[in-house]
Amino acid sequence: MKASRISLLSLLTLAVLFSCARIPEQIVELPEERSDFTVVRVEGRHGDASGFFVAPDKIATNIHVVAHPGPVFIKSADKQKIWSVEGITAFDAKNDLAILKIAGDGTPSLLGDSNAVAVGDTVIATGYPSGKYKVTKGVVHRVRSNDKWLQMKIALSGGSSGGPIRDSKGRIIAIVSAVEVPYSYAIPSNMLRTLLDRSGPVEPLTQWRRRAPIRAYIYSVRGQRKYNANRFNEAVADFDKAIKLYPQKADAYYNRGLAKFTIGDLEFAQGNLAAAWRLYEAGIEDSTQAIKLNPEDIYAYHNRAGGRFRLGQSKANQDDITKGQRYYQGAIQDWTQVIKLNPELADPYNNRGIAKATLGESKARRGDMASAQELYEGGS
Repeated sequence: MKASRISLLSLLTLAVLFSCARIPEQIVELPEERSDFTVVRVEGRHGDASGFFVAPDKIATNIHVVAHPGPVFIKSADKQKIWSVEGITAFDAKNDLAILKIAGDGTPSLLGDSNAVAVGDTVIATGYPSGKYKVTKGVVHRVRSNDKWLQMKIALSGGSSGGPIRDSKGRIIAIVSAVEVPYSYAIPSNMLRTLLDRSGPVEPLTQWRRRAPIRAYIYSVRGQRKYNANRFNEAVADFDKAIKLYPQKADAYYNRGLAKFTIGDLEFAQGNLAAAWRLYEAGIEDSTQAIKLNPEDIYAYHNRAGGRFRLGQSKANQDDITKGQRYYQGAIQDWTQVIKLNPELADPYNNRGIAKATLGESKARRGDMASAQELYEGGS
């Protein structure tokens, strides 16, 4: 199983953002004699994912790993030990965390202090990408200030979700949630510690899955799959349902906005300009909502910038110069924010430079040569 958002939308006239090379994997195979059952395989209807013991009879994993209908089984690395899941004792819908109560026991892991994690620290992921136990090393690239999630330079793939992230001393400092290229994201261990303190009576999986936030996860995943199958309008309908059930689900807004941008491009290519503009505006609104829920989402800023740039071009072509310039300025501001949040990425500088040059040309056509010159110099 895997949690990752839809791939970023290529701009019509700009370079694709985040075209970074993947970090080379450093993999250590699990010795066959391993028997402490700390990190486990979580098997459900849609494949394998990861989890780990946080108490003798409790396992932590992601909500998206166990939200789908059907039974869930916990297996040891050698598949010789199998635990059944009795239910959920606690969950955090905002942070994609669930605590499972299992029948049997295992060896709990040692939780570290995620507040002590710093950029550049070594991180070690353990889990079951492609159903096979792997240990993968990386580094902390950024710690988000608003929620302390870790952005990591590490080569993870599907099946890593729910697995622990350890520091160089072996303490668990985070839990994998989103697997993306070139960065993956992990929930800080202190959030897990807080959730463990809130554990209550066991709630059966079938009952828990009827909760609105959990159903929202299902619709969101369905929407991503439909988007990847180029069924964009159906994807939007699923994201609509996810947002209606759980209005705080930031990734549903992000993905719905991206789907609208994609449909807008298709309408534009067919000459349906009015429909394309409406879709771009709607995509901008969804990106804005995603940013409100997660103010450090560089992907949402990028997508909103792309929508604003498109509308800037459209308005300029209609001779609505004032509105076109306003959209260009908004795009520049968004790419500036991407650079502020992650200055190591090259493409945002290029995109912003193109937007500044385009705005400069617009200023020059209106006789504002001083502003045009400033933009040309700033875009070089």
